[in-house]
Amino acid sequence: MVCPKCGAISHDKNWRCGNCHYIFREIPQTREAPKATFQTPLQQPQQSKLTTIQSSSPEVEREHSGYTVPQEPGNGRIDWNVEAYEEPQPQPAAPNPTPQHQAEKKKKKPRNLVYVVVATLLLVVVNVVMFYKFSSNQSAKMFAEAEKAFAAQNYPTAQALYNQFLRDYPDEDLASVAQVRLSEIRINFNEMKQQKERRLSLLISNAEAAYRETRLLIPENDNVIEYTSEALRIDPTNTRALQLQALVVQYYQQKATEAKRKRRYRTAMINYEKILRIIPNDANARAELDKLKAITGKI
Repeated sequence: MVCPKCGAISHDKNWRCGNCHYIFREIPQTREAPKATFQTPLQQPQQSKLTTIQSSSPEVEREHSGYTVPQEPGNGRIDWNVEAYEEPQPQPAAPNPTPQHQAEKKKKKPRNLVYVVVATLLLVVVNVVMFYKFSSNQSAKMFAEAEKAFAAQNYPTAQALYNQFLRDYPDEDLASVAQVRLSEIRINFNEMKQQKERRLSLLISNAEAAYRETRLLIPENDNVIEYTSEALRIDPTNTRALQLQALVVQYYQQKATEAKRKRRYRTAMINYEKILRIIPNDANARAELDKLKAITGKI
């Protein structure tokens, strides 16, 4: 560019002439395209720096593009303060994550996953322990009830409890003991069944003999009613015992009716009382006895 004052040619892009220090009123125009300025969207331009040039020349105030320049005549020196323009420097882009950084991120996820798995396993273990403890208490209680029934020879109840114990707790240590108890109960059942059959057969035989000999209610412990009553306690559905008792009742019913017909009321009352000893809830015998008591009371 050419200085309008001294005609010196300057290849710099300054605001003053390098020869006479003339301050250009306008920014020199060049044919070169202005340099592009790049600025990131979030970065603010830095504050410009203040450059101070001092001179011993007389002060001559001159305005130039909003700046005040004191100048001393004579030596052409200029004492001026100008806010130098600095282009904003583009900020460096964020560095790409290194393989090490990426590896650290990947390590965090497996670590969190491990924590979750460990916590889940601990929860499962606690639940299993609590369930096992509760089950152990229940199994011990059930086994104790079965043992109590077995000791009391209540074999049907004991058998049901042992079978339930084996169904619910097949892996318990007491399962083997329960199986032994069931075997003993089966043996005892067989023995008891055989004993019951032998005893029942003997009772029916004695009852029939007593009926033939007309030992219906006497003597004590050796009559038809005593033998048949014990037989019915062993087997409430024993047909022969029920038949023998019905025959005895029928016998006393005939005796009472015959005595009543002959007006032997006290004999009739005795026979009705014997019927009530055999069948306490016989309504007919009770009604006939009340009538006879009324008749004998008036006599």
